[in-house]
Amino acid sequence: MFLYVGEPQIVAATDEEGNAGQNAFLSCTADAVPTPQMNITYSDFSGTASRVSIRDLEQNQQQAVIKVKPEKPGVYDFLCTARNEHGFDMKKIIFTVVDPPRLTSPPFLEEKSNTSLTVKWKVWEYSTDEGGTPVDRVDYLVLYRQKGFHEWIKIGTWKTPLTGGDFEPEVSIEDLTP
Repeated sequence: MFLYVGEPQIVAATDEEGNAGQNAFLSCTADAVPTPQMNITYSDFSGTASRVSIRDLEQNQQQAVIKVKPEKPGVYDFLCTARNEHGFDMKKIIFTVVDPPRLTSPPFLEEKSNTSLTVKWKVWEYSTDEGGTPVDRVDYLVLYRQKGFHEWIKIGTWKTPLTGGDFEPEVSIEDLTP
């Protein structure tokens, strides 16, 4: 078996996009013999970052991974480096951070009786609401709490709203004790 001995080559370092306040993972992969020392560095990043972890992938291939949690929107540069006795390689990873998607209008009470109620809300849309990116999807989880009680009650599981037409997500709560 023939092994190429030489300076490292970074073969994967992908730009990433994430939401402010949410964890993201940035990584890069390098090929080299002998095994390189790898690192991911940054400056002017507004948020927290873990220590860089290095793991072996295939033969003569390593991956560096860093977990980050950005505090505010912006475009941040991270630098992946791989170095051995024959030389080094480096690649920039651009991390674009946006605000998480937020609805601009609150849910509203559609219908109410002594024993039931129906609540509706608008589906989040990138073009009209705040934050997010065009590919974001907002799922909904409905909770309610009876007056005088501290515990919230969950109705169902996380729901992805249907899109198209005049559809608006809604939930009906029935059999309420007056």
